[in-house]
Amino acid sequence: RFIIEFSKNSQGGIEEYEALNIFSTGQWLSIPFIIVGGLLLYRIKKRKELN
Repeated sequence: RFIIEFSKNSQGGIEEYEALNIFSTGQWLSIPFIIVGGLLLYRIKKRKELN
């Protein structure tokens, strides 16, 4: 989804602000989920190393 958003037309929202215009609204909303997913994968890996 993050990559597909580069090809979509602007739908307004966060994209209207110049400073935040590097990503679309969908990308900004996806970033927290990408971070949480990465943290979960890291936590699972650490747990497996302890066992």
